[in-house]
Amino acid sequence: MPGRRAAPRTTIVSDLGELRALDAVGAVAFPCVVKPADGAGSADVTVVTGHEGLEPAWHAALATRAMYGMPRDQRVLVQEHICGSEFSVESVTQHGVTTHLCITRKHTTNGIHRVELGHALPARLPAAAEQALLDQAGRAIAAVGVRNGATHTEHFGRIDHLFAQAPNEAWERRSCGDGAKGPRVYHWAALQITSIEDFDGEMPTH
Repeated sequence: MPGRRAAPRTTIVSDLGELRALDAVGAVAFPCVVKPADGAGSADVTVVTGHEGLEPAWHAALATRAMYGMPRDQRVLVQEHICGSEFSVESVTQHGVTTHLCITRKHTTNGIHRVELGHALPARLPAAAEQALLDQAGRAIAAVGVRNGATHTEHFGRIDHLFAQAPNEAWERRSCGDGAKGPRVYHWAALQITSIEDFDGEMPTH
């Protein structure tokens, strides 16, 4: 499928011995997210900040109850922890054509177990950030093969992802003068963003 889908690095782990082996060789980066392979509502999802938290998080993920009478997937996901503001995109797809209905900004707690405290709808976002979220939602929906139905996709907003969406013509090559090892040349792009009090939980200073 054309286009790029930004997603956290994910490792599927089948048993506790495999998790211990990954940790022993440094294949688990902290912080990370340990979560059930299925389920909903962020149940039994843990943000792990160090080695000592891995096994308790594993057992918590396995304790998740099956939903709707469906069989449980006994595997556990270990994911890269993405910092940023949390959003969701609600969409409807018919015959492969997706219409995005709204973007919701989520307010959550911190700590190892994140709980949603409230939603802001519509989310107040600059146009470039809004379009980047909608583009990612459309690519995710297409990637999992949804042709007809309603979808809810989860996103984290990060400034580096926003720059990654900038077109080639937005970048300029500029010199910063000579340095100790020769000319210092950088590529620059400017994005207009809005200072939003609830974007990261506190008033931005820049």
